[in-house]
Amino acid sequence: MREKNSSGRSRRNNFIHILASLLIAAGMLTGCGTVTTPADIAPGATAIVHVNVIPMDRERVLPDQTVIVREGRISGIGAASRTKVPPGSTMIDGTGKYLIPALADMHVHMKGEAWNLMFPPDKQYSADELDFSRFLFPYIANGVTTIQVMSALPEH
Repeated sequence: MREKNSSGRSRRNNFIHILASLLIAAGMLTGCGTVTTPADIAPGATAIVHVNVIPMDRERVLPDQTVIVREGRISGIGAASRTKVPPGSTMIDGTGKYLIPALADMHVHMKGEAWNLMFPPDKQYSADELDFSRFLFPYIANGVTTIQVMSALPEH
């Protein structure tokens, strides 16, 4: 049975919701002058307006779309000129940006001797010194929501 938090969501579903918010905020606004953080995103729907969508079903781009996200899931996609944004939604201007499905990195070394191969002998880290929030944020910021950790232990 999955552990539930005070709102009744499983820890996994709560993580997915936060991750979706991060992906929207980080992925959509990379290179913009303003930054949206997960705390800025209202608990209701989020609408990414005037964004170019790359659906990955075949080689194509859907220009000038509105994407509606509710509870961490895409609930609607349509032409920006015809898609109604739910009242009270957090709106993110995606003009000139692209929205793609999440990416996965299937070969990652997060801990142990393999991690230290990237550093010279005098700059190597012990397991206690590694701040994984610092190492994981670039994945999210670049659209990678899944990693396969090679030789990971359960505590990782």
